[in-house]
Amino acid sequence: MDSQDYNSNNFAMGYLDVIPAAVFVVDADVRVLNYNRASALTFALRSDTAVFKRGGEALHCIHSYETPEGCGHGTACTSCVIRNSVTAAVLSERIYRKYHRMTLVSAENNVEIDCFVTVAPITYEGAHQALLVVEDVSEIFALRRLIPICAWCKKVRDDEDYWVSVEHYLKQQQNAKITHGVCPECAEGLKKEMEELRPGWGN
Repeated sequence: MDSQDYNSNNFAMGYLDVIPAAVFVVDADVRVLNYNRASALTFALRSDTAVFKRGGEALHCIHSYETPEGCGHGTACTSCVIRNSVTAAVLSERIYRKYHRMTLVSAENNVEIDCFVTVAPITYEGAHQALLVVEDVSEIFALRRLIPICAWCKKVRDDEDYWVSVEHYLKQQQNAKITHGVCPECAEGLKKEMEELRPGWGN
C-alpha cells in the first residue's frame, strides 16, 4: 500500500470512528480487515488478536469453538445472519438491519447479545469486500422482555397502555395460539372444592 492509499484509508477510518455502532470491513469469508473504535469498545477487540480472524473468532462466537476449523464450519454457521448477510453483500446485495442473536464466550460467563446487522458491498483494489455494521440492541430488547403485569388481576399492560388479559397479550405480541389446561396445584384445589360440594366426588 503506498502513502496515498494509506492516507485515504486513515481518512475513511476517521469517518467510521465517529459512528457509534460497531463497523467492520470484512472479506467474503467474514475475515476482519479493519474495524472502527466502537467495535473495539463494544467487543473489547485488540488489533493484534482481531484483524485477519473470521468474525466469529474475533468476537468469540460460541459456534466458532464447535469445530477445529472455526468460524463458518459449525452446524449453526449455515444459518448465521452475519455470515449469510456478508455472502449476499459480496454478491452486491445490501442487507439492512436484520435481527441476530449471538452467544459470545467470555472468561467469566457466556453473554447473549441481540443485534441488528447491516451489510453493504464495497470494492477495494479489485477485491470484493463488505462493510458490516453490528448494532448492539441488547438493552432495548431486555426492556421489551419486561412484561408489566397487575399483581392482583394478572392483566398485562400492552404497548398502547391498555390492560389486557395474558392470553390477549401473547396473541397480540407473539401471534401465539392459546390452549388451556389446569396445573397440578390448581387441580388439587379444584378437587377439594368439588368434594366439599359433592362428597365422594372423584372416587
